[in-house]
Amino acid sequence: GNNIGGRIRISIVSPPSRPNTLQLIPSFYNLTGPDGKTALAPQTFVGRRQEHVKFKYQVTLEFNPKQDHAEAGVTVFLNQAQHFDLSVTTLSPESARQEGFSGPLASGLARYVRLRSVATEHKDSRTNHPVSRQAILSLASTGNSPVKLQIESLNQTTYTFRYSDGVDW
Repeated sequence: GNNIGGRIRISIVSPPSRPNTLQLIPSFYNLTGPDGKTALAPQTFVGRRQEHVKFKYQVTLEFNPKQDHAEAGVTVFLNQAQHFDLSVTTLSPESARQEGFSGPLASGLARYVRLRSVATEHKDSRTNHPVSRQAILSLASTGNSPVKLQIESLNQTTYTFRYSDGVDW
């Protein structure tokens, strides 16, 4: 199980059968939380502070859940109210339409890649829409095929986000 001696196990680091890997046990809560400032526990998150203006960060994600709206990925995280997320998410046909996917739908749960930004505006802003329009694309790969996710900082103001599901970036 996930409970060891009264403590919840959230990860497995480099098991003998899979060296140089990290397996995370998912949590129910996402990074934004219910109000953009409250972290609900338990929340699965591993972070690394950005140390350089220019960098390239890449992970290979193996993620194939069987639940609608399950999600895993990478983020440029300032705080709960301000972050950019590139993720793989599993959606039902109905959920995919609600999320803004406009392509042909699978008959059941399918994997998608999603890029979204969360940016809560200041109180004095004229804009009251806290989340920008997201991009959501179906993945060409099926099953539990790994997906590469990449974030690159080109300069002080520009991040690029890429994914590859076995084809080109």
